[in-house]
Amino acid sequence: MANSNKVVHELRAAVQKMNQALRGYGSGRPDPKAAADCFNRLMAAISDIDERLVVLEEAQKARSVSDEAP
Repeated sequence: MANSNKVVHELRAAVQKMNQALRGYGSGRPDPKAAADCFNRLMAAISDIDERLVVLEEAQKARSVSDEAP
């Protein structure tokens, strides 16, 4: 299965938001919005990965059932 462009995009965006949040904390001006955005991006990526795993598991089950059929 090819890499998901959505997952790659969300992970890159999460990294950017985390960098923004860390720079804010380092400068003494915390950026809670950037931290929250990072978390939301990570959750979006995890959700997409989970959806892809479900599809793979269902395909594997369907293959094993068809292999067992006489």
